Amino acid sequence: MERFERAAWTQRGLAMATSKPARLAKKLQEKYPLISDQLPAPKPFDADAELSRRQSLLDSTEARQRAHEARCWRKARGNFFRATPDQQEAIRSTWKGWRGPLTAFYFGYVVDVATGEYEARCQRARDKERARSMEIRARERQAQTLQLQFA
Repeated sequence: MERFERAAWTQRGLAMATSKPARLAKKLQEKYPLISDQLPAPKPFDADAELSRRQSLLDSTEARQRAHEARCWRKARGNFFRATPDQQEAIRSTWKGWRGPLTAFYFGYVVDVATGEYEARCQRARDKERARSMEIRARERQAQTLQLQFA
């Protein structure tokens, strides 16, 4: 997974961030004209504090994404090593033939398809959807019956 650049201000971004407190104050004044004098004054804008806040958000988001991808790799590799030798060979050949990005998510998909887990998951989803549809139809029939009784 590629690393992203540090957060930096562009001229436009800095201008928008600097004017944000004034824009919010104006918006509140237009929305609540009778009590606008009682609303707290907007805090002065601190570009360094805002930049560090944005950078910490970027860092935590990237750390969370990397941790998620690592969990996906571990899960897919565990499933790969639990597969039969024939399934492992099918996974290897599919993986070697793939010309797209070699990501944990694609590897997990290849493993799931080769081991039959993908089809089983799809079947469970279809069964769940079928049961949900039957329940909705039963409720609709019951509502029609009640409607006819009270009409």
